Amino acid sequence: MVFTSVVHFFEAEKYRTVDEVLYLGALNCPTLRELRKYVKRHKDQWRDDWLGIRVRVMVCALVYAYWSNPQTEFWQDTEAGRKALATELESLGFPPKFSAGVVGEFHTLLQNPSYTLLGVDHAPPDIIGKRLNTIHRANGRRWTLNHWLGRHTNWKMNEWAVGQFIPVRYFGAHGQRLIEDSMDAMSGPSSKVYLFEQRGGKSMDKALRFLRAKKAAVEIDFYLATDTQTGKLFAPREPERR
Repeated sequence: MVFTSVVHFFEAEKYRTVDEVLYLGALNCPTLRELRKYVKRHKDQWRDDWLGIRVRVMVCALVYAYWSNPQTEFWQDTEAGRKALATELESLGFPPKFSAGVVGEFHTLLQNPSYTLLGVDHAPPDIIGKRLNTIHRANGRRWTLNHWLGRHTNWKMNEWAVGQFIPVRYFGAHGQRLIEDSMDAMSGPSSKVYLFEQRGGKSMDKALRFLRAKKAAVEIDFYLATDTQTGKLFAPREPERR
């Protein structure tokens, strides 16, 4: 999905888990003026946890904006860059204290790791969830996910990351086979790659050999055929505390 602006991303999030029609309505507002009127008109339908998550929402929006145009000077982690970015947010109508806090969180997130998880199509949800929750806690909920769009992907994992406001960088195309060029692209910006493999299996051997040859940081999460398949992918989301 393409977002018109960081403000559209931010304001639409007030409805994403509440009402899809309102969510899409906010995303498709043609101007910021109309968007703010729309949001004010539907204030009674905002998600209940909005005050607790709004900083994380804006940080996520900024990461997507940064990925789309990394050359803009106010992304720089310097005093001048931080001030320029905060000023830009203020010019969009956000309070100075909120803007400064968002900028600090944005740069903290960019300095934290990103991860790629492969072999997630057959791995039990409990096993994937355990790994993701470990990553989530270890990084204080500040990290990014590299998500494969082609064959053998796992959309529940993607949905969980989106719900946690973990920025997701997408690779590949629908139906595409995972080849070395794809793995190279995915492991390049990653701090670590996790491969999920059934114990005694060999389905990820080729990927493992390639990643080790390019000296990528890689680790295998083994699982048994008898491991539980509860369908509950991950632990409940923790409330934002500020």
